[in-house]
Amino acid sequence: MQVERPVELTAFGQDGSGVCATLRHQDGTEHLAEAAYLIGCDGARSTVRRALGIPMEGESHGVQWQTADIRIDWEHDGQYMLLHFSENGFAFIMPVDDGRWRLALGVQGVRVDKAEDLALEYMQDLLTNKLPLTPACTMPAG
Repeated sequence: MQVERPVELTAFGQDGSGVCATLRHQDGTEHLAEAAYLIGCDGARSTVRRALGIPMEGESHGVQWQTADIRIDWEHDGQYMLLHFSENGFAFIMPVDDGRWRLALGVQGVRVDKAEDLALEYMQDLLTNKLPLTPACTMPAG
């Protein structure tokens, strides 16, 4: 199995033999994929959950996710995903591809309403000043 990015699930259907999903690639081309199962792991705006009429349950704890794919000049070689905690929130950092890392920050009391406000300098400020990083654990990236 290979993970493809960026690919969007646009439709799916199920019958007795499994699931058929329509996938759209960044260049606009679409293809059908067949599988035994379809798992919706796509967050609060889940295409799968919405299509099945499954509500998003849970509570907000005042933490808004900030996510960016960036290049980081540091000693980590991409063999591990990193999870950091502080009293203000957490950072999840995982290798993506081509030397880039996905940075997902959950910071207490910070709210950004427009994507254009998520500049590199803003993310750096969150890491440096709001989440003084203390490694909590690492896990293999594969």
